[in-house]
Amino acid sequence: MKKFLLIFCLAALSALSLYAQVRTGDVEKSVKVRFRLGEASLDENYKDNKAVLQRFAEEVKMYYNDPSAHFGQIQILSGVSPEGSKAVNDRIAKQRAQAIVNWINKEIKADVGFRVEVLGVDWAKLIELVEKDPKVPYREEVLKVLKTTPVVTIKNGVEQNVRFNTLRWMHNGLPYNYINANIFPELRFAAASCEFWRESTPELKIISET
Repeated sequence: MKKFLLIFCLAALSALSLYAQVRTGDVEKSVKVRFRLGEASLDENYKDNKAVLQRFAEEVKMYYNDPSAHFGQIQILSGVSPEGSKAVNDRIAKQRAQAIVNWINKEIKADVGFRVEVLGVDWAKLIELVEKDPKVPYREEVLKVLKTTPVVTIKNGVEQNVRFNTLRWMHNGLPYNYINANIFPELRFAAASCEFWRESTPELKIISET
């Protein structure tokens, strides 16, 4: 009877091990590229785009060419600064996302899917950046505008960019000029990230009574 139970347990554990793969060694690689105001073409010579793209490509290729590594979807995010109408900003953000997808397909040639999230204007990120920068003129007033003023209103059927316009003209444009030069560029981006991992079957030890 003990021999039968032992054989049964070994068979069951052997079958279970086919499904008991353990995910180990998770690694995430990411890149963030910058864009000029109003532009959606990926310029490798703008800021540090070339260096960060090259590093990302080398790292991704290393894992992608490793037969023991599993490769997840590539996550894409893109955003814009708040100049312009919502329609224009959304279009530019989508084009920036597509620009980095096209670059990955061309330079890395990874046969994987993409998950794209177009942020448009990330007001929450803008608030966070203003809160962290003590040099922003009239910072508390700026934060109040960013947190309480409606983004848009409709007047006579026309979209009004109320929050942006309020920010732009307050205190003769002094806070806006600083934010435009030092903070808005952080919102003009496209980013990609991907995750790699390996799977292994844990060693099973059978202890039986003699």
